[in-house]
Formats: sequence, structure tokens, C-alpha cells
Amino acid sequence: MKFGNLKSVAHNIADSFASGMGFMIGIYATDVFAEASASPEGYILVDFVAGTSSGAQISPSLSKAISLYSETLNDLCQRQAMRRMRFAN
Repeated sequence: MKFGNLKSVAHNIADSFASGMGFMIGIYATDVFAEASASPEGYILVDFVAGTSSGAQISPSLSKAISLYSETLNDLCQRQAMRRMRFAN
């Protein structure tokens, strides 16, 4: 995968996650910023590849959303690779 495609994947996941609407995972509402700011740690670090987080203790709902994003990451990468192949021909 080219860097531009990888950057697009990262942007799409980050934007969907940060928006709180979760359109990529089926309109799953979350508020990662409220959860982070309400904690003593003040941050949440998300690993979308592994489907895990560190930093603040997160709600079950946010944990489920992270898991769903992790599951959809492979599909998003596959679509980007297919798009690249389609435009290359």
C-alpha cells in the first residue's frame, strides 16, 4: 500500500472515531474526549490494529467501539488497495 493510501486509511478511522458518531462502524456514538478529560490520566491512547487502549479507564461502550474499529480496519485497507488497483489500470 502506498503512503498516501495508508494516510487516507488513518485519516478516515481517526476522523470517524474523533467525531463521536462512528459512521464507519454503524453509527456508534462515543465521546472519547469527554472520557479522557474526566480521568486522572487525561488521555486515551488507542491502538486500532490491536483493538486496545491505554491511559484512562474507558467505558464498555468505548471499548466495544474500539473493537469494532479494529475489525473494520482490515476491510478499509482492502478497499484502499482495490481502489489503487482499479485506478492503475
